[in-house]
Amino acid sequence: MKSLRLPVLLPVLAATLLVACGGGSGGGSEPAPAPEPRPAYPATKTTDEASTHFGQRVADPYRWLEDTRSTATIDWVRAQNAFSASLVEGQPMYARVLERLEQLRRPQVETSGQAKTGAAGGGRVDGVQQVGQQRQGLYYYQWSHGQVQRSGLQHRPDGRRAAQQAGSVDNRIYVATAAGQAGQVLLDVGQVAREAADDVIQLLDHRVSEDGRFLVYRLQRNHADLTELHLFDLRTPGRPLVRLSHAASGSFLLEGNALVFVEVQGVQEPGRSSYARQNLMQVTLDDSLPAPRPLYEGQPGEMLGLGPVIGGWLYFDRAAHTNASDLLRLRLERPAEIATVLDGAGRTSFGLLQQEEDTGRLLVQTSDASAFNRVVSIDPEQPARGQWRHVLPARPGDVVLEVQACGRYAYATQWAEGAYALVRYAIDGASAPRDIALPSRGAVLDVECGKADGEQDDITYMHSTLVQPGQKFAYQASSDTVVRLGGYRYPGHDPQRYEVRQLLVPGSDGVSIPITLAHRKGLPMDGSAPALINVYGGFLTPMPAYFDDEMLPLLEAGGVYVVAHVRGGGEQGTAWYDAGRLFNKQRTYEDVADVARHLAAQRYTSAARLGVSGWSNGGTTSAAVALRNPELLAVALPHVGVHDLTRYVDLTWGFSWTGDYGDPRVEPEFAHLMTFSPLHNVRARNYPAIYVMTGQNDVRVSPGHSYKLAATLQNTATGKGPYLLHSFAKSGHGIESERTRVAAHALTFLFTHTGTAY
Repeated sequence: MKSLRLPVLLPVLAATLLVACGGGSGGGSEPAPAPEPRPAYPATKTTDEASTHFGQRVADPYRWLEDTRSTATIDWVRAQNAFSASLVEGQPMYARVLERLEQLRRPQVETSGQAKTGAAGGGRVDGVQQVGQQRQGLYYYQWSHGQVQRSGLQHRPDGRRAAQQAGSVDNRIYVATAAGQAGQVLLDVGQVAREAADDVIQLLDHRVSEDGRFLVYRLQRNHADLTELHLFDLRTPGRPLVRLSHAASGSFLLEGNALVFVEVQGVQEPGRSSYARQNLMQVTLDDSLPAPRPLYEGQPGEMLGLGPVIGGWLYFDRAAHTNASDLLRLRLERPAEIATVLDGAGRTSFGLLQQEEDTGRLLVQTSDASAFNRVVSIDPEQPARGQWRHVLPARPGDVVLEVQACGRYAYATQWAEGAYALVRYAIDGASAPRDIALPSRGAVLDVECGKADGEQDDITYMHSTLVQPGQKFAYQASSDTVVRLGGYRYPGHDPQRYEVRQLLVPGSDGVSIPITLAHRKGLPMDGSAPALINVYGGFLTPMPAYFDDEMLPLLEAGGVYVVAHVRGGGEQGTAWYDAGRLFNKQRTYEDVADVARHLAAQRYTSAARLGVSGWSNGGTTSAAVALRNPELLAVALPHVGVHDLTRYVDLTWGFSWTGDYGDPRVEPEFAHLMTFSPLHNVRARNYPAIYVMTGQNDVRVSPGHSYKLAATLQNTATGKGPYLLHSFAKSGHGIESERTRVAAHALTFLFTHTGTAY
């Protein structure tokens, strides 16, 4: 989140044929042309399985594909992969597209005027921890080689997002006797944790107990959502004493003699089991090493997030859905003492940022009385709303996307007229908000504290546009200055050859939809250019218009790359999100359709040259749009989407998505889901060419969703399609293991079925 070849290749065709509409000329004196033969898809068996919802029988003939680890499913996937590879990799342009993408994986990294190849240039130290003077002040750390900021975003089930990075994770923990010295390898996690020769191991973080005896690290295996915690006694570090396999994504704490983490309960099969039961767990670090015991037992459907320990209290949050969470705390030494600090009442979110050093008050990010987020300062002993002190934003209507508290200041990324702004706020309110100058209208990501000359108040951040690669800047609060630290340059790419536009598209209900698009300067507005709409549209998640090197081949081919900021996302705040969820969910898909119509009407492209793509919820969006409005598109590229909206709540994180899609266990919501669930809206008609992609180890959105949609398209839809599937091995929700090949497949498929030369 991989190939046999078949002898017959698909011809290069646009996907807007009139096969399903008849179509002679004039008065119909000429016979309609014979339909083109359908591809000979691999066979898929059907069964009589079905579900009954409120008296309605819903057939599920491909449910057996939900068992993604069965021999039958694995054999079927291999056949599908071979078939799709034969059609895509057999295209003459595929090798050229792949070669170009491989070149783009090696950008030059500029640092202080120097340029280095990204694969070999630099690295960074992570997780530095000094353990007490009684052990001579040892320093423990991790090292990441050649970390280059990548373009993709990983969407988490709670709607938050984390920047995805590429580069070589060292997978080793080092120990040094002094700060700044080269250390010795304490533990090679990649060797100790590997169970199979082809396991992909990623060391995420680690901690050493204050007495220097115990080491705990967190790792991700084969890009799975649930992580593992391994506990070692450093006196005998050969094998882990304890291995905890179902830790929820997120960090852990070593506090005194306790290891604290969030564990998902009752996981029998990762990828099929529900993750709806989560407990806050503790392991006591002593000679007896008792089994983990619960500190807090979550109720079904609660997601738990671990916070810091402040004043002897462990803070944690409890989330009901995307935009509702409570802030709680407990005493580790008296686990029975649990208190709710702030109750979201199922409507409001609360998240602890940090404690104010001087006052002891807490900085809390909340959706209460805000367009999206705001920050308030509270007294944890008197947390009633009337006692809050407002910190940011400056105006109630400001759409604050993310906040980073750093020393005396809080830095907010805000949505402003279709682009990001970066604003500094004084936590104590002593100075007015300060807009930090950005080089152009674009996206701001990866705001980090204390990275400019080591000052706590300072930050570093990345800025990019659809055509300008990421540039790293430092903002120095004391002098109110911005310093450029470097950036990335991609071989053969000149940003000056392209232009970026931010437009408002008239929506069919009268609401304007923001889009950002890029294309080569001087683009002929005659409808001949290929175009791709990238969309997410859900879970209160903004879709920033940032630089994505995987889109450069499209721009180089004379294409138009479009990011659609549709309803259901968070770009324009909570109201924008509410307008595209639950019984308004179809508005998301109508927004995308309106964008497609506008692009064709303004002659940026045409239906025969237009594609739509998205990941995760964006995969659901792109599939739904292609099935609802096939006349508007030539290609759809749904990646790792949720496609069976009658069963999703039973699998992995699906229990937490009902606030967006609706709950199939509630009769009116089930009836509404059936009107747009991609799996249940495939008909015997001609659709655009559709290429469904997933990762075989995706345990966030089960690959079964993609398998069932592809099988249904191949065996129900008419027309030439094609309707393909590829499931990439050793990949999770980001299809991580073969990202270059994934992009090469997607672009080649888009170019082939829009008649684009490359």
